Amino acid sequence: MGEQCAQPKAACMKKDDIDAFQSKIDAIANRNVSNPDDTGDLSSPSFRRATDAKTQEQLEDLEEDIQEKFVDVAGFADTRAINQARKAGVPITYIPAQDPAADDESVIQVTLGDHGTLTVAVQQDLYR
Repeated sequence: MGEQCAQPKAACMKKDDIDAFQSKIDAIANRNVSNPDDTGDLSSPSFRRATDAKTQEQLEDLEEDIQEKFVDVAGFADTRAINQARKAGVPITYIPAQDPAADDESVIQVTLGDHGTLTVAVQQDLYR
């Protein structure tokens, strides 16, 4: 097994991790549409399907990244890691649940430029 980091996850995040995460966001937000299908038509159904499938795959990868980097083992938001990434320029927001007494979930939102936001729900964290 690899060496475990004794510090909180935020202290373990390397600049490369944050850069890689930002690159995934950029790949979705600035999706390159310079490769039209054989007809050369960017609006053709076959091109849209291929592009949408690629974007969906990228979104799923990004969601896994969020879970891995910004949500701790118990499913709670790692606010220190989120703040560290935000300071590094990653467009990520932690939105606490409105009513901690209810079963509301907190969410992590990542801004994807013109593609809106990717929202990942996390457990309400009553202890931070």
